[in-house]
Amino acid sequence: MMKKVFCSLAFLACAAQAALAAPSVQAVHLELTDEDYIPCDSSLAAEFPKGMPLGIGSSLAFVSKKPDGSLVFLGISDRGPNGDTPLWRDASGALYPTKMFPSPDFTPTIATITVKGDRAKLSDLTLVRDEKGQPISGRPVPAGLTGSTGETALDVNLSALPFDANGLDTEGIDIARDGSLWICDEYGPFILHLDSKGRTLEKYGPGSGLPEILARRQINRGFEGLCVLPSGKIAAVVQSILDLNGKVKKSSAPFVRLIVLDPTTKECKTFAYPIDATSYKKNADAKIGDLAAAGENRVLLIEQGAAEEDGVIHRLYAVDLSEATDITGVKAPDGRELETLSSLDELTSAGIRPASKKLLADLNALGWKAEKAEGLAVVDDKTVAICSDNDFGMTAELTGVSGKSKDYLVSDGKVVTAKDLEPTGGKVRVTPTGEETAFWLVTFDEPIR
Repeated sequence: MMKKVFCSLAFLACAAQAALAAPSVQAVHLELTDEDYIPCDSSLAAEFPKGMPLGIGSSLAFVSKKPDGSLVFLGISDRGPNGDTPLWRDASGALYPTKMFPSPDFTPTIATITVKGDRAKLSDLTLVRDEKGQPISGRPVPAGLTGSTGETALDVNLSALPFDANGLDTEGIDIARDGSLWICDEYGPFILHLDSKGRTLEKYGPGSGLPEILARRQINRGFEGLCVLPSGKIAAVVQSILDLNGKVKKSSAPFVRLIVLDPTTKECKTFAYPIDATSYKKNADAKIGDLAAAGENRVLLIEQGAAEEDGVIHRLYAVDLSEATDITGVKAPDGRELETLSSLDELTSAGIRPASKKLLADLNALGWKAEKAEGLAVVDDKTVAICSDNDFGMTAELTGVSGKSKDYLVSDGKVVTAKDLEPTGGKVRVTPTGEETAFWLVTFDEPIR
Protein backbone atom coordinates (compact mmCIF):
# COMPACT_ATOMS: atom_id res chain seq x y z
CA MET A 1 0.00 0.00 0.00
CA MET A 2 2.77 2.46 0.94
CA LYS A 3 4.47 1.88 -2.40
CA LYS A 4 1.27 2.89 -4.17
CA VAL A 5 0.99 5.98 -1.98
CA PHE A 6 4.51 7.12 -2.79
CA CYS A 7 4.04 6.42 -6.50
CA SER A 8 0.83 8.45 -6.48
CA LEU A 9 2.47 11.41 -4.78
CA ALA A 10 5.48 11.25 -7.08
CA PHE A 11 3.20 11.24 -10.12
CA LEU A 12 1.26 14.26 -8.85
CA ALA A 13 4.47 16.16 -8.14
CA CYS A 14 5.92 15.45 -11.58
CA ALA A 15 2.63 16.23 -13.29
CA ALA A 16 2.42 19.61 -11.59
CA GLN A 17 5.88 20.51 -12.89
CA ALA A 18 5.56 19.21 -16.43
CA ALA A 19 4.30 21.53 -19.15
CA LEU A 20 4.17 21.76 -22.91
CA ALA A 21 6.39 24.15 -24.80
CA ALA A 22 5.16 27.75 -24.65
CA PRO A 23 2.13 28.10 -26.93
CA SER A 24 1.28 31.00 -29.22
CA VAL A 25 -1.39 33.48 -28.16
CA GLN A 26 -3.79 35.44 -30.34
CA ALA A 27 -5.63 38.21 -28.51
CA VAL A 28 -9.17 38.87 -29.74
CA HIS A 29 -11.06 42.14 -29.26
CA LEU A 30 -14.74 41.75 -28.39
CA GLU A 31 -16.67 44.50 -30.14
CA LEU A 32 -19.90 45.58 -28.46
CA THR A 33 -22.81 47.28 -30.18
CA ASP A 34 -25.44 49.41 -28.43
CA GLU A 35 -27.60 46.27 -28.12
CA ASP A 36 -24.89 44.64 -25.99
CA TYR A 37 -25.40 47.05 -23.08
CA ILE A 38 -27.92 46.34 -20.37
CA PRO A 39 -30.21 48.91 -18.70
CA CYS A 40 -29.34 50.06 -15.20
CA ASP A 41 -30.91 52.44 -12.71
CA SER A 42 -31.62 55.85 -14.25
CA SER A 43 -29.54 57.55 -11.54
CA LEU A 44 -26.45 56.05 -13.18
CA ALA A 45 -27.11 57.52 -16.63
CA ALA A 46 -24.19 59.96 -16.42
CA GLU A 47 -21.70 57.19 -15.65
CA PHE A 48 -23.30 54.59 -17.92
CA PRO A 49 -25.03 56.47 -20.78
CA LYS A 50 -25.45 53.27 -22.83
CA GLY A 51 -26.09 51.07 -19.83
CA MET A 52 -23.58 48.53 -18.55
CA PRO A 53 -21.55 46.40 -20.97
CA LEU A 54 -22.79 42.83 -20.99
CA GLY A 55 -20.31 40.57 -19.20
CA ILE A 56 -20.43 37.31 -21.11
CA GLY A 57 -17.16 35.69 -20.05
CA SER A 58 -18.21 33.53 -17.10
CA SER A 59 -17.88 30.41 -19.26
CA LEU A 60 -17.27 29.37 -22.87
CA ALA A 61 -18.43 26.49 -25.06
CA PHE A 62 -17.12 25.85 -28.58
CA VAL A 63 -19.84 25.47 -31.22
CA SER A 64 -18.23 25.18 -34.65
CA LYS A 65 -15.75 26.45 -37.21
CA LYS A 66 -17.33 28.10 -40.25
CA PRO A 67 -16.13 27.61 -43.84
CA ASP A 68 -14.56 31.10 -43.77
CA GLY A 69 -12.46 30.11 -40.75
CA SER A 70 -14.42 32.06 -38.17
CA LEU A 71 -15.03 30.35 -34.83
CA VAL A 72 -18.38 30.24 -33.05
CA PHE A 73 -18.74 29.94 -29.28
CA LEU A 74 -21.43 30.29 -26.65
CA GLY A 75 -20.71 32.48 -23.64
CA ILE A 76 -22.75 33.01 -20.49
CA SER A 77 -23.01 35.84 -17.99
CA ASP A 78 -23.15 35.49 -14.23
CA ARG A 79 -25.99 36.85 -12.06
CA GLY A 80 -25.53 40.40 -13.33
CA PRO A 81 -23.90 43.64 -12.21
CA ASN A 82 -23.37 43.69 -8.47
CA GLY A 83 -21.09 45.19 -5.88
CA ASP A 84 -20.21 44.83 -2.23
CA THR A 85 -22.05 46.98 0.30
CA PRO A 86 -22.03 47.12 4.13
CA LEU A 87 -24.01 44.64 6.19
CA TRP A 88 -27.78 45.08 6.18
CA ARG A 89 -29.51 45.68 9.51
CA ASP A 90 -33.16 44.72 9.42
CA ALA A 91 -35.94 46.02 11.68
CA SER A 92 -35.19 43.36 14.31
CA GLY A 93 -31.52 44.29 14.47
CA ALA A 94 -30.31 41.16 12.67
CA LEU A 95 -27.35 41.62 10.30
CA TYR A 96 -26.99 40.12 6.82
CA PRO A 97 -24.34 40.30 4.09
CA THR A 98 -25.45 42.34 1.09
CA LYS A 99 -24.91 42.91 -2.60
CA MET A 100 -26.02 45.96 -4.57
CA PHE A 101 -27.74 45.19 -7.88
CA PRO A 102 -27.78 48.25 -10.20
CA SER A 103 -29.81 46.18 -12.70
CA PRO A 104 -31.99 44.14 -10.33
CA ASP A 105 -34.14 42.56 -13.02
CA PHE A 106 -31.21 41.37 -15.12
CA THR A 107 -31.61 37.79 -16.34
CA PRO A 108 -28.50 35.59 -16.75
CA THR A 109 -27.83 35.65 -20.47
CA ILE A 110 -26.34 33.32 -23.06
CA ALA A 111 -24.79 34.80 -26.21
CA THR A 112 -23.26 33.55 -29.43
CA ILE A 113 -19.69 34.83 -29.85
CA THR A 114 -18.31 34.80 -33.38
CA VAL A 115 -14.54 35.21 -33.69
CA LYS A 116 -13.06 36.19 -37.04
CA GLY A 117 -9.41 37.08 -37.09
CA ASP A 118 -8.67 39.27 -34.09
CA ARG A 119 -12.25 40.53 -33.72
CA ALA A 120 -15.33 39.04 -32.06
CA LYS A 121 -18.99 40.00 -31.98
CA LEU A 122 -22.03 39.00 -29.93
CA SER A 123 -25.37 37.88 -31.33
CA ASP A 124 -28.46 35.81 -30.51
CA LEU A 125 -28.81 36.79 -26.86
CA THR A 126 -30.82 34.15 -24.99
CA LEU A 127 -32.30 34.55 -21.50
CA VAL A 128 -32.19 31.74 -18.94
CA ARG A 129 -35.78 30.83 -18.03
CA ASP A 130 -37.54 28.63 -15.48
CA GLU A 131 -39.65 25.54 -16.25
CA LYS A 132 -42.62 27.75 -17.13
CA GLY A 133 -40.59 29.82 -19.56
CA GLN A 134 -40.37 32.88 -17.30
CA PRO A 135 -37.05 34.77 -17.13
CA ILE A 136 -35.27 34.26 -13.82
CA SER A 137 -33.10 36.88 -12.15
CA GLY A 138 -29.68 36.78 -10.54
CA ARG A 139 -30.99 37.97 -7.17
CA PRO A 140 -30.30 35.74 -4.15
CA VAL A 141 -32.46 32.79 -3.14
CA PRO A 142 -34.60 33.31 0.02
CA ALA A 143 -33.45 31.98 3.37
CA GLY A 144 -34.52 28.40 4.04
CA LEU A 145 -34.28 27.26 0.43
CA THR A 146 -31.43 25.33 -1.16
CA GLY A 147 -29.02 27.84 -2.65
CA SER A 148 -29.59 30.62 -0.13
CA THR A 149 -26.42 32.59 0.57
CA GLY A 150 -27.92 34.64 3.39
CA GLU A 151 -27.34 37.77 1.31
CA THR A 152 -29.80 40.63 1.02
CA ALA A 153 -29.99 42.27 -2.39
CA LEU A 154 -30.06 46.09 -2.40
CA ASP A 155 -30.86 48.59 -5.13
CA VAL A 156 -28.74 51.69 -5.79
CA ASN A 157 -30.71 53.56 -3.11
CA LEU A 158 -29.78 50.88 -0.55
CA SER A 159 -33.34 49.62 -0.27
CA ALA A 160 -33.92 45.87 0.02
CA LEU A 161 -34.93 44.08 -3.17
CA PRO A 162 -37.15 40.98 -3.33
CA PHE A 163 -35.54 37.54 -3.28
CA ASP A 164 -35.94 35.15 -6.21
CA ALA A 165 -36.67 31.51 -5.36
CA ASN A 166 -35.38 30.58 -8.83
CA GLY A 167 -32.43 32.98 -8.73
CA LEU A 168 -29.20 31.79 -10.35
CA ASP A 169 -25.60 32.93 -10.40
CA THR A 170 -24.65 31.15 -13.62
CA GLU A 171 -21.02 30.20 -14.19
CA GLY A 172 -20.70 27.29 -16.66
CA ILE A 173 -22.12 26.26 -20.02
CA ASP A 174 -21.77 23.51 -22.61
CA ILE A 175 -23.77 22.00 -25.45
CA ALA A 176 -25.26 18.51 -25.64
CA ARG A 177 -25.29 16.50 -28.86
CA ASP A 178 -28.98 17.24 -29.39
CA GLY A 179 -28.36 21.00 -29.20
CA SER A 180 -29.76 21.44 -25.71
CA LEU A 181 -27.69 23.26 -23.13
CA TRP A 182 -26.24 22.46 -19.73
CA ILE A 183 -25.34 25.22 -17.28
CA CYS A 184 -24.23 25.41 -13.66
CA ASP A 185 -24.56 27.95 -10.88
CA GLU A 186 -22.81 29.18 -7.74
CA TYR A 187 -25.84 29.58 -5.46
CA GLY A 188 -27.04 25.99 -5.00
CA PRO A 189 -24.82 24.87 -6.42
CA PHE A 190 -27.22 23.85 -9.19
CA ILE A 191 -26.91 22.13 -12.56
CA LEU A 192 -29.62 22.89 -15.11
CA HIS A 193 -30.55 21.30 -18.40
CA LEU A 194 -32.02 23.88 -20.80
CA ASP A 195 -33.56 23.64 -24.22
CA SER A 196 -31.95 25.62 -27.03
CA LYS A 197 -34.17 28.61 -26.18
CA GLY A 198 -33.00 28.77 -22.57
CA ARG A 199 -36.02 27.19 -20.85
CA THR A 200 -35.25 24.88 -17.92
CA LEU A 201 -35.94 21.20 -18.55
CA GLU A 202 -34.28 19.73 -15.43
CA LYS A 203 -32.66 21.15 -12.33
CA TYR A 204 -30.29 19.31 -10.00
CA GLY A 205 -29.16 20.50 -6.59
CA PRO A 206 -27.62 19.21 -3.36
CA GLY A 207 -29.83 16.41 -2.05
CA SER A 208 -31.83 16.54 -5.29
CA GLY A 209 -29.70 14.59 -7.73
CA LEU A 210 -26.38 15.90 -6.41
CA PRO A 211 -24.46 14.99 -3.23
CA GLU A 212 -25.80 16.87 -0.20
CA ILE A 213 -22.32 17.89 0.92
CA LEU A 214 -22.08 20.31 -2.02
CA ALA A 215 -24.48 22.60 -0.15
CA ARG A 216 -21.52 23.36 2.11
CA ARG A 217 -19.81 25.34 -0.62
CA GLN A 218 -18.40 28.69 0.39
CA ILE A 219 -20.90 31.51 -0.21
CA ASN A 220 -20.86 32.43 -3.90
CA ARG A 221 -18.39 29.67 -4.66
CA GLY A 222 -20.59 26.84 -5.84
CA PHE A 223 -20.08 25.32 -9.29
CA GLU A 224 -17.70 27.44 -11.37
CA GLY A 225 -17.22 25.26 -14.45
CA LEU A 226 -19.15 22.64 -16.39
CA CYS A 227 -18.65 20.53 -19.52
CA VAL A 228 -20.38 17.75 -21.43
CA LEU A 229 -18.22 14.64 -21.80
CA PRO A 230 -18.28 12.57 -25.04
CA SER A 231 -20.65 10.05 -23.39
CA GLY A 232 -23.15 12.80 -22.59
CA LYS A 233 -22.29 12.77 -18.90
CA ILE A 234 -21.93 16.16 -17.22
CA ALA A 235 -18.80 17.20 -15.33
CA ALA A 236 -18.92 20.18 -12.96
CA VAL A 237 -16.41 21.53 -10.47
CA VAL A 238 -16.86 23.48 -7.24
CA GLN A 239 -14.95 26.75 -7.32
CA SER A 240 -13.12 26.34 -3.99
CA ILE A 241 -12.72 24.03 -1.03
CA LEU A 242 -15.89 23.40 0.96
CA ASP A 243 -16.74 25.29 4.15
CA LEU A 244 -17.55 22.57 6.67
CA ASN A 245 -17.86 24.63 9.83
CA GLY A 246 -17.76 28.33 8.99
CA LYS A 247 -14.00 28.41 9.56
CA VAL A 248 -12.89 27.84 5.98
CA LYS A 249 -10.11 30.44 6.17
CA LYS A 250 -8.29 28.10 8.55
CA SER A 251 -8.97 24.97 6.47
CA SER A 252 -6.08 22.95 5.04
CA ALA A 253 -8.31 20.90 2.73
CA PRO A 254 -6.06 20.02 -0.24
CA PHE A 255 -8.74 19.50 -2.89
CA VAL A 256 -11.95 20.74 -4.45
CA ARG A 257 -14.80 18.47 -5.49
CA LEU A 258 -15.42 17.64 -9.15
CA ILE A 259 -18.58 15.69 -9.94
CA VAL A 260 -19.65 13.64 -12.95
CA LEU A 261 -23.41 13.27 -13.39
CA ASP A 262 -25.03 10.76 -15.71
CA PRO A 263 -28.34 12.42 -16.69
CA THR A 264 -29.70 9.11 -18.01
CA THR A 265 -29.11 6.91 -14.97
CA LYS A 266 -28.91 9.84 -12.49
CA GLU A 267 -25.72 8.33 -11.03
CA CYS A 268 -23.34 10.96 -9.67
CA LYS A 269 -19.67 10.39 -8.88
CA THR A 270 -17.33 12.74 -7.04
CA PHE A 271 -13.59 13.16 -7.47
CA ALA A 272 -10.89 15.11 -5.64
CA TYR A 273 -9.06 17.67 -7.75
CA PRO A 274 -5.80 18.54 -5.92
CA ILE A 275 -5.24 22.30 -5.69
CA ASP A 276 -1.80 23.91 -5.77
CA ALA A 277 -2.01 24.42 -2.02
CA THR A 278 1.52 25.75 -1.50
CA SER A 279 0.93 28.55 -4.02
CA TYR A 280 -1.78 30.38 -2.04
CA LYS A 281 -1.91 32.45 1.11
CA LYS A 282 -4.71 30.17 2.31
CA ASN A 283 -6.13 27.01 0.78
CA ALA A 284 -9.49 28.80 0.71
CA ASP A 285 -8.00 31.28 -1.81
CA ALA A 286 -7.75 28.66 -4.56
CA LYS A 287 -10.43 29.11 -7.22
CA ILE A 288 -11.34 27.18 -10.34
CA GLY A 289 -12.08 29.25 -13.44
CA ASP A 290 -13.77 26.88 -15.89
CA LEU A 291 -13.86 23.30 -17.16
CA ALA A 292 -13.67 21.89 -20.73
CA ALA A 293 -13.89 18.30 -21.95
CA ALA A 294 -10.78 16.80 -23.55
CA GLY A 295 -11.94 13.15 -23.55
CA GLU A 296 -14.22 10.88 -21.56
CA ASN A 297 -11.98 10.91 -18.50
CA ARG A 298 -9.96 14.02 -19.25
CA VAL A 299 -10.83 17.66 -18.74
CA LEU A 300 -8.97 20.93 -19.02
CA LEU A 301 -9.25 23.27 -16.08
CA ILE A 302 -8.18 26.77 -15.08
CA GLU A 303 -6.91 27.14 -11.53
CA GLN A 304 -6.41 30.63 -10.13
CA GLY A 305 -6.36 32.64 -6.93
CA ALA A 306 -4.47 35.09 -4.74
CA ALA A 307 -0.85 33.98 -4.63
CA GLU A 308 1.28 33.39 -1.55
CA GLU A 309 3.26 36.36 -2.85
CA ASP A 310 1.73 39.35 -4.63
CA GLY A 311 -0.55 38.85 -7.61
CA VAL A 312 -3.03 36.26 -8.81
CA ILE A 313 -2.16 32.82 -10.20
CA HIS A 314 -3.72 31.71 -13.51
CA ARG A 315 -2.76 28.18 -14.62
CA LEU A 316 -4.17 25.85 -17.27
CA TYR A 317 -4.14 22.15 -16.43
CA ALA A 318 -5.05 18.87 -18.08
CA VAL A 319 -6.78 16.66 -15.53
CA ASP A 320 -7.09 12.86 -15.74
CA LEU A 321 -9.96 11.22 -13.86
CA SER A 322 -9.42 7.67 -15.14
CA GLU A 323 -7.74 6.35 -11.98
CA ALA A 324 -9.26 8.76 -9.46
CA THR A 325 -11.29 7.41 -6.54
CA ASP A 326 -15.03 8.08 -6.38
CA ILE A 327 -15.33 9.87 -3.04
CA THR A 328 -19.12 10.21 -3.01
CA GLY A 329 -20.16 9.55 0.58
CA VAL A 330 -16.62 8.58 1.60
CA LYS A 331 -15.37 9.76 5.00
CA ALA A 332 -11.95 10.18 6.57
CA PRO A 333 -10.71 7.32 8.83
CA ASP A 334 -12.07 9.15 11.89
CA GLY A 335 -15.53 9.42 10.35
CA ARG A 336 -15.33 13.11 9.51
CA GLU A 337 -15.47 14.61 6.03
CA LEU A 338 -12.43 14.22 3.78
CA GLU A 339 -11.90 17.98 3.83
CA THR A 340 -10.69 17.62 7.42
CA LEU A 341 -7.55 15.92 6.05
CA SER A 342 -4.80 18.48 5.65
CA SER A 343 -2.61 17.12 2.87
CA LEU A 344 -2.53 14.89 -0.18
CA ASP A 345 -0.36 12.49 1.83
CA GLU A 346 -3.22 12.05 4.30
CA LEU A 347 -5.71 11.68 1.48
CA THR A 348 -3.75 8.93 -0.25
CA SER A 349 -2.98 7.23 3.08
CA ALA A 350 -6.75 7.00 3.53
CA GLY A 351 -6.95 5.09 0.24
CA ILE A 352 -8.13 8.05 -1.83
CA ARG A 353 -6.44 8.63 -5.16
CA PRO A 354 -7.06 12.18 -6.36
CA ALA A 355 -7.25 13.15 -10.01
CA SER A 356 -3.87 13.58 -11.68
CA LYS A 357 -2.96 16.89 -13.31
CA LYS A 358 -0.49 18.19 -15.86
CA LEU A 359 0.43 21.84 -16.26
CA LEU A 360 -0.22 23.01 -19.80
CA ALA A 361 0.50 26.72 -19.42
CA ASP A 362 1.10 29.45 -16.89
CA LEU A 363 -1.19 32.13 -18.30
CA ASN A 364 0.58 34.92 -16.45
CA ALA A 365 3.86 33.97 -18.13
CA LEU A 366 2.06 34.28 -21.48
CA GLY A 367 0.93 37.81 -20.66
CA TRP A 368 -2.51 37.32 -19.10
CA LYS A 369 -3.46 40.51 -17.21
CA ALA A 370 -7.16 40.16 -16.30
CA GLU A 371 -8.02 39.20 -12.73
CA LYS A 372 -10.52 36.49 -13.66
CA ALA A 373 -9.91 33.78 -16.26
CA GLU A 374 -13.38 32.24 -16.24
CA GLY A 375 -14.11 30.96 -19.75
CA LEU A 376 -12.42 27.91 -21.30
CA ALA A 377 -13.26 25.93 -24.44
CA VAL A 378 -11.42 23.36 -26.55
CA VAL A 379 -11.38 24.38 -30.22
CA ASP A 380 -9.32 21.45 -31.55
CA ASP A 381 -6.57 19.14 -30.32
CA LYS A 382 -4.04 22.00 -30.24
CA THR A 383 -6.12 25.12 -29.55
CA VAL A 384 -8.15 26.41 -26.62
CA ALA A 385 -10.05 29.65 -26.10
CA ILE A 386 -9.86 31.51 -22.79
CA CYS A 387 -11.82 34.59 -21.74
CA SER A 388 -12.26 36.79 -18.69
CA ASP A 389 -15.21 37.95 -16.65
CA ASN A 390 -15.14 41.77 -16.70
CA ASP A 391 -17.88 42.11 -14.03
CA PHE A 392 -20.00 44.20 -16.42
CA GLY A 393 -17.38 46.96 -16.37
CA MET A 394 -18.56 48.32 -13.01
CA THR A 395 -17.50 48.58 -9.40
CA ALA A 396 -19.18 49.79 -6.20
CA GLU A 397 -17.40 51.75 -3.49
CA LEU A 398 -18.49 53.17 -0.14
CA THR A 399 -17.84 56.92 -0.19
CA GLY A 400 -18.36 59.90 2.09
CA VAL A 401 -17.13 58.12 5.22
CA SER A 402 -13.78 57.43 6.81
CA GLY A 403 -12.42 54.17 8.10
CA LYS A 404 -13.30 50.69 6.84
CA SER A 405 -16.51 49.32 5.38
CA LYS A 406 -16.94 47.01 8.38
CA ASP A 407 -17.39 50.13 10.55
CA TYR A 408 -20.74 50.84 8.85
CA LEU A 409 -24.12 49.23 8.27
CA VAL A 410 -27.04 49.83 5.94
CA SER A 411 -30.32 50.49 7.76
CA ASP A 412 -33.54 52.00 6.39
CA GLY A 413 -31.77 52.83 3.14
CA LYS A 414 -29.03 54.80 4.88
CA VAL A 415 -25.38 54.19 5.73
CA VAL A 416 -25.06 54.30 9.54
CA THR A 417 -22.23 53.66 11.97
CA ALA A 418 -21.99 50.09 13.19
CA LYS A 419 -21.27 51.22 16.74
CA ASP A 420 -24.17 53.57 17.47
CA LEU A 421 -26.32 53.50 14.29
CA GLU A 422 -25.79 57.20 13.61
CA PRO A 423 -26.55 58.30 10.01
CA THR A 424 -23.36 59.23 8.15
CA GLY A 425 -24.43 60.64 4.80
CA GLY A 426 -22.27 58.00 3.19
CA LYS A 427 -23.15 56.61 -0.22
CA VAL A 428 -22.28 53.59 -2.28
CA ARG A 429 -20.99 54.94 -5.56
CA VAL A 430 -21.24 52.84 -8.72
CA THR A 431 -18.64 53.71 -11.36
CA PRO A 432 -17.36 52.23 -14.63
CA THR A 433 -14.02 50.41 -14.63
CA GLY A 434 -13.51 50.43 -18.39
CA GLU A 435 -12.46 46.77 -18.15
CA GLU A 436 -13.15 44.84 -21.34
CA THR A 437 -13.53 41.09 -21.77
CA ALA A 438 -10.14 39.55 -22.46
CA PHE A 439 -10.35 36.78 -25.08
CA TRP A 440 -7.43 34.57 -26.14
CA LEU A 441 -6.91 31.79 -28.63
CA VAL A 442 -4.02 29.70 -27.31
CA THR A 443 -2.38 27.25 -29.73
CA PHE A 444 0.16 24.60 -28.73
CA ASP A 445 2.83 23.10 -31.01
CA GLU A 446 1.63 19.57 -30.34
CA PRO A 447 -1.67 17.95 -29.40
CA ILE A 448 -2.84 18.60 -25.87
CA ARG A 449 -2.48 15.39 -23.89
